[in-house]
Amino acid sequence: MPKYLLLITALLLAQLGYSQPNKKLTKKEIETERNNHNCARNSELSLQERLRKYPFNAAAQIQLISFEGEGIINIKGNEFIFSPSDPELLMPGETEASRIRYLKANEIKKLSAVQIDTLTDLLYNYGFAGPIRAERTMECYSPHHAILFLDNNGKAMAFLEICFQCSQTRESSGDISLGERCAQKFDMLKAFFKAAGIEQGFTEPVHGK
Repeated sequence: MPKYLLLITALLLAQLGYSQPNKKLTKKEIETERNNHNCARNSELSLQERLRKYPFNAAAQIQLISFEGEGIINIKGNEFIFSPSDPELLMPGETEASRIRYLKANEIKKLSAVQIDTLTDLLYNYGFAGPIRAERTMECYSPHHAILFLDNNGKAMAFLEICFQCSQTRESSGDISLGERCAQKFDMLKAFFKAAGIEQGFTEPVHGK
């Protein structure tokens, strides 16, 4: 059984065990939960409705990037800052005061209007195939990709950082949403990145197919 399905089952059992100690899931309930975690087209938001969502409604340009190194993307002006999260990542002679480094993206692809239509459709019109009881979680986080949102002056105003290995994200604002995180959402996003010309930073996901 794929690891992420085991995680879903464990989370579901823990959640129900906490709220209903005497309740035992049937095989049918577990199978229904697994099936409901699959992605399905469960909404028909128009392009105009999707583009009203932040940060699409505020961005003049949207870019996909790939990058190397463990760390955190932050925005300062139109610079992308890379901040190592582990002191052991400091280079010889580096101090805490100098640990901020400038992030150099390996690849940068500007999205066309058609690609933005595809991306927002993927994010907001695809979600869980049915009601779910618990969402899957993964503990690891090693991002190598991001979606960047730039303003009219070409300055970065928001980002959605992605770890395809662990199916996790980090957003520059709580107002940014990936939509419902159904089981195949990250595989769909990965395919979108590759179709847009991003080739680097991909490895097999931890949870498998």
